[in-house]
Amino acid sequence: MGNNEDKHKKTPEEQMLLYSKLAPALERFSVADICFVCDITGSMYYHIAKIKNALMEFIDSVPLTMSHKPRLAFIGFRDRGNKEQLVVKDFTNDMNEIKDFVSKIECSGEGDECEDVVAPLIEMLKLDWQSNVTPWGCR
Repeated sequence: MGNNEDKHKKTPEEQMLLYSKLAPALERFSVADICFVCDITGSMYYHIAKIKNALMEFIDSVPLTMSHKPRLAFIGFRDRGNKEQLVVKDFTNDMNEIKDFVSKIECSGEGDECEDVVAPLIEMLKLDWQSNVTPWGCR
């Protein structure tokens, strides 16, 4: 691990403090659906490992900070015209399943086309949200 990565790596105590601040907000809900939307274009190649690590740390913290498991989903997006523009994993409460999916995400895409940031948001609305959950900001 390089020095730059070491500076941003949180100790287990720092991680627990961060997640302990998030948990009370999530505990107010009987169901918590959390969807991660991530740029996985070629320009993110050098950053994707850190993003994956942060997601894995969050997922690993869920049983430690919440009395119930949230359902997690992931949408990765690439440039318009890319062969696989969206990479979607619908909601699951199986933490190993979502970790396995995220671990296989790869950045790709060439050129300097505009990322399609609207398509993943539209796709997010198509996911299997629990009936009593409304995506924040999508009312």
